[in-house]
Parts: sequence; structure tokens; C-alpha cells
Amino acid sequence: VLEAVLRAGRMLRAGFVSKASRAMLQKGILEVTGGAALEEMHQLHPKCADEMPKPPPTAPVAIETSRIRDAITKMGKRGSAAGQSHIAGSHLQPLTGDKSCMSFFSHVVHRLANGEYSDSIRPFFVANRGLAVPKDNGKARPLAIGDVFFRISSQLCIELDADGRRKAIGKHKLGS
Repeated sequence: VLEAVLRAGRMLRAGFVSKASRAMLQKGILEVTGGAALEEMHQLHPKCADEMPKPPPTAPVAIETSRIRDAITKMGKRGSAAGQSHIAGSHLQPLTGDKSCMSFFSHVVHRLANGEYSDSIRPFFVANRGLAVPKDNGKARPLAIGDVFFRISSQLCIELDADGRRKAIGKHKLGS
């Protein structure tokens, strides 16, 4: 309980009121460095042995810098967790006012959106940080936290094709 209260206090001081209230109700994070929890995570998410496929040829994706800035700001305000790079939206948010930083952020997001990174670099962006939280039935609920730039690029690409997504999904609502 003390750990949850301390975490909620940190969230509240950072300005994340809703995250602070949720932190009070969370059951914590499971230790998955060994034992049954790690085995369960491996069964739920086996390692892919296949080589990462090349992206299909498409017209270049163009995303306005203002939309990238808005996505970073939104992630920062929500207190979104950092991925394997340990970079979160809250780390990038103070830099969005700098033209050079935004130029770099835009460059990375555009290269990701257009599949322009090499096979050796791409895994850096698509790797996830894995965590597990306990479910009510005592089993592990796996969480995968992706790289901040990959999440921004993916979300903005999804938003760019909102009409196509609605047509493909039809009357079904499947999240996102």
C-alpha cells in the first residue's frame, strides 16, 4: 500500500491527477525475471524467429510538424510510459518549442512512417519494454510499452487514414 501511495504522490506532483488516482487502485507490477511469471509471459508472447518483413511500397507519408508536436504534448501530459529507450513524451515535450529539436523529431517520425530505417536500426524502434501486472485471477496481464517515436508515428499514420479504417472496419468498433 505504501508503494502505491508514494507512486500516486509522485504522479500528483508531476500534474497527472487521473494517473495518481489510478495508482492508488493498482496492484503493482509482477516480478518477471524468473519463475512462473516469466514462463507465462513467454507462453503468451513467444519470440518471433521470422525476419522482419520490408514495408510494402506506398506513396510517401507526410505528417505536419504541428501534428507531431501535438502528439508529443499529448503523450507528455498523459504521463505515457517510456519504452525500451527510456524516452517518454514528458522528456520530449519541453523540447517541442525548439526548431532544431522539432526538425529532428519530424525527421525520425517521417522516416518511421515511410519505412526508411535499415534492418539494423528498425529493431531499436519496434522493440518493446515488457511488464506484467496481476489480474484478478492471479495470472499475469502482459504489457508491451513501445518506443515513443514509433508510437507517435503509428498513431499519426492511423489518424491519417481514419476514413479508410472506418470503411474497412465497417460498423464494428475494435478500439483505437
